[in-house]
Amino acid sequence: MADLTLEVWSDILCPWCFIGSRHLASALEATAHDVDVIWRAFQLDPNLGTEGTNNRRRLVDKFGGEAHYEAAAARVSETGERVGIDFDHTGVIAANSMRAHQLVAIAAEAGRADHVVARLFSAQFEQGRNVADLGTLHSIATESGLPDPDRSVDRVAAGDCLGSVKDDIDEAGRLGIHGVPTFVADRKVGVSGAVPPEVLAGLFDQAIGDPPTG
Repeated sequence: MADLTLEVWSDILCPWCFIGSRHLASALEATAHDVDVIWRAFQLDPNLGTEGTNNRRRLVDKFGGEAHYEAAAARVSETGERVGIDFDHTGVIAANSMRAHQLVAIAAEAGRADHVVARLFSAQFEQGRNVADLGTLHSIATESGLPDPDRSVDRVAAGDCLGSVKDDIDEAGRLGIHGVPTFVADRKVGVSGAVPPEVLAGLFDQAIGDPPTG
């Protein structure tokens, strides 16, 4: 049995969630605790369609102009570079993340959620792929070692896991989670944002009741 359960609310559409996932991987490597990670769904823009749109144009409008967008993108790129992420802002396709979240839920049944999450983020932000496209999801399911990629994508298309994904989103609201990534340890303590690995390690210690290390 794991020492603690860490629930991570995130959205594939969020670059800071990608960075946060790398910070989490480093924290998990460094900690002596056995941590069971559960990926929870959150949607930053549920109104997007599955066909996708150019993310740069969308964010220029959201941030109120080119200058504000460029500053935000530069900060993301600089932070991402430090954890080995090569953000390609010009190629990002913004599409509804519901199907991606469903695939994560299906992957969790086979213990492969971490692998799927990592590949979804890379497809979204480094490869310019539409993660709402069923063909893209099939490739990711295959690359991630899911036992039956065909069946997994058929389940996504049929909406088999929509209920559990929507439950995650509703639960975020009940817990007062309004931004991602948000990390919640054993439903005792939590932290929001792409915080450094040492902060996450401290969160683990706090949830278990261990004194801070270092």
